[in-house]
Amino acid sequence: MTQVGDKIIVLDPLLSRRKAVDVPLAPRTRSSWEGAVVALLDNTKHRADTILDALQELVTERGAARVIRARKPSASLPMPPSIAQRLLSANVFITAVGD
Repeated sequence: MTQVGDKIIVLDPLLSRRKAVDVPLAPRTRSSWEGAVVALLDNTKHRADTILDALQELVTERGAARVIRARKPSASLPMPPSIAQRLLSANVFITAVGD
């Protein structure tokens, strides 16, 4: 995957003969971290917590009002509704996949 301007180019990992597809970036609803409530979801893979620790420090330094941390019980399972409920107040959501 490569970002070019306001698009992401997604390549087919199966090496098919199809061409790469341009996917537009999602609209940005914030221009800064100032006042943001940020949800950080750890998927339990090795070192995902390390990535999220660094991101938490970064968004806090840049003005995030609050950071909500959560951890899935297993990387192979979907996020339980109880965790999703805890993260609903966030207006920015980041998940980390380690390894």
